[in-house]
Amino acid sequence: MPSACVTGATGYVASELIRQLLSRGYSIKATVRCAPDSQRVQFLRDLTGSSSLELVQVPDLQQHSEALDAAIAGAQYLFHVASPFRFDGDPNNDIVQPAVQGTRTVLEAAAKHKPGLQRVVVTSSVCAIHDMNRKQQPKHGQYCEDDWNDVSQIDSEAYWVSKVQAERTAWELADHLGLDVVTLLPNFVLVRVFLCPCVSRSLSIHVSVTSSVADDLDSLLSTCTFKFATLKVCPVNFHWTLSARWD
Repeated sequence: MPSACVTGATGYVASELIRQLLSRGYSIKATVRCAPDSQRVQFLRDLTGSSSLELVQVPDLQQHSEALDAAIAGAQYLFHVASPFRFDGDPNNDIVQPAVQGTRTVLEAAAKHKPGLQRVVVTSSVCAIHDMNRKQQPKHGQYCEDDWNDVSQIDSEAYWVSKVQAERTAWELADHLGLDVVTLLPNFVLVRVFLCPCVSRSLSIHVSVTSSVADDLDSLLSTCTFKFATLKVCPVNFHWTLSARWD
């Protein structure tokens, strides 16, 4: 049975990723900030195949911990999805630094589990390629792995800055620690929404945005699903909402 670790399990993207991994027969350890028996994560425990899902409480991914090491131990693949998705709070302390330090901590922990850990997949964003208003033009006619967002400023586009700095950190550590890393840079991600009593910040933002453009939100969310090509460990297949970088 293939095995994986997923960070940020209650998030909008990570919860759908877990559902897809379970459907493909993966054994999963997934990090959550709350207690694994909390009602907040009941929707994950209710997933089909959840007998192969172990939730591991890691209150703060910015800090090295035995819990994080335990979550990664035995995994063939690590999906680092957890990252602040918010547009309020202190730009540096609440958005940029948690993204950067979380990436650093997770990849440093991952390096302890080589060679059993075969690949690390980091969820970045097109925000790492271009700024909010696309003032920065692509180098080769269309955006690709050679493009980096050097325009966004922390005071106005902190989330964009966080994705740039976090991804740069991931590539620096990949080289320094000898990790096989792939980064995914999705644009707007639309997946099914799990009905859970405590809606995550990322989920609430996506629902809010989608509600403004869809009269029938339930119908839209039930029919549109974003598929992750990296669930199969192979060269990444491109989708119109997805870019990637890899060594």
